[in-house]
Amino acid sequence: MEEEEHELTRIEKIEHEHKLVQRKFHKRNEPEKGGYATLSDYWKEFGHVVQHTMHLKSSSSIQLLLNLTGEFHDVCDAYERDAEIYEYKECFDALDFAWQTVIEDHQPISQTDKVRILNVLRDGQDRASLFGLNQVYHHATEMLDGD
Repeated sequence: MEEEEHELTRIEKIEHEHKLVQRKFHKRNEPEKGGYATLSDYWKEFGHVVQHTMHLKSSSSIQLLLNLTGEFHDVCDAYERDAEIYEYKECFDALDFAWQTVIEDHQPISQTDKVRILNVLRDGQDRASLFGLNQVYHHATEMLDGD
């Protein structure tokens, strides 16, 4: 019971941290007000949210990471003119690693979750190809397709 409460507290902290990141993202055109001027600035804090999420023990990590991954795909468009391809690659690689960790830690993954994860990862692959990245989420999709 105590472990479940601790996990809920961790989830609440992650969700709070995520809301702060979202607020700062919406101020991206106002860096003087704390907004993220660059993708790298955004990722410094968003990456921490992803990192904390991937270490959750409950299956909530799958849903949270699905949401975060989809959000990141949308955020990519906002920095399209300013970000370098290597910056996108680093972010996609970090998300691929997060998914590998979550997939490995939460076996067996239900068929429904597999489909949901693969859909969001394939959406990301499509988005990444627009930025010139051809192989993103390779490891995570391979883990799910290999089952």
